[in-house]
Amino acid sequence: MSSVKWTKQLVLEEAQKYQNVKAWQNNNMSSYNRAIKQCWLKEATKHMIPLRKKWTREDVLKDAKNYTTRTEWRHKSNVAAKKAAREGWFQEATTHMVGTPPGYWTYERIKSEAAKHSTVKEWRISSGGSYQAAFKRGILNEFTQTMHRPEVWNLKWNQRTLEEEAIKHSTKKDWRNENPSSYAIAWRQGISDEISSHMTEIRHPSGYWIKERVLEDAFQYNTRSQWKYAKENGAYCAAMRYGWLDEATRHMVRFAKKSNVIYIWKVKDKTLKLENLYKIGVTSSHLGFQRIRKVSKEMGVEYSILSYVKTENAVAIEKHLLTLGKRPKLNNTNIDGYSEFRVLSDKELKRAFILLDELKIPDF
Repeated sequence: MSSVKWTKQLVLEEAQKYQNVKAWQNNNMSSYNRAIKQCWLKEATKHMIPLRKKWTREDVLKDAKNYTTRTEWRHKSNVAAKKAAREGWFQEATTHMVGTPPGYWTYERIKSEAAKHSTVKEWRISSGGSYQAAFKRGILNEFTQTMHRPEVWNLKWNQRTLEEEAIKHSTKKDWRNENPSSYAIAWRQGISDEISSHMTEIRHPSGYWIKERVLEDAFQYNTRSQWKYAKENGAYCAAMRYGWLDEATRHMVRFAKKSNVIYIWKVKDKTLKLENLYKIGVTSSHLGFQRIRKVSKEMGVEYSILSYVKTENAVAIEKHLLTLGKRPKLNNTNIDGYSEFRVLSDKELKRAFILLDELKIPDF
């Protein structure tokens, strides 16, 4: 069906075959994409059954009664808690809940809580109060040293797969909630706006961003940059305008601007007539893939990331890795990082991965 010219009539007829959007996407993505691009989606899906529950105020208040703390509610019924925050029902829904008294999170209580979790992410989501207390007291690293941290990015996400994922969502907020890993990688690569141009921007009425909504919205993000550059950044702007920014971002991680990531990526371009050409380099974790994208763009080539690892001694590891292989002769010597390209054999590449694993010092 990919060769079909999707007129409005054909798209509407195709949509009638399915009971929900997911089934349509799985069976005929080309007609679904056409509906999005031509703004026929609302008309084409009006007969479909929503896959997600529509939370009314009564539903949210009833759901909240099942929990005794805000943290528990956010963790176990995140959709209802977010709906309450967006609609301004959060305070009403949580009046019966027990808050944590000042000074509750002592060193021993933080230690005990941290011991219950095997990963940093699990701890942060399950017990945000103890996690934030550890961060504010500067003892976070003490309790996370033995926890598992994913160190290499999921390499299935490239420009093509990110575009295919983005087209499935009608707003950036839906994308971020339903597939946060692809959203985060697209944002770090600086292509989230480009591949979400079909999405509808959510507009709120004047006065919507009261302080409570701003604080609840901020809680969804780990860094100021993530919050600031989210497409629906009205909450961030309101925090700036009314002086709530420091309060709203207390839980967020401040990244030191240091080279704490070592990476290896392979050049994908047959015109260079160089096989097994790799770029070894360092960057700062808060910059994501920006440097990789910048250098590959200057070269006019595509890239395939083989390793992207956070470590305290990234610069020292880079020096070791650059002793491997041979320096290539490239036509353009003005490329940023020109001296860090290497032609590596399979054996040398394997040695590079071994060195990286032996020398890295985990950096949170």
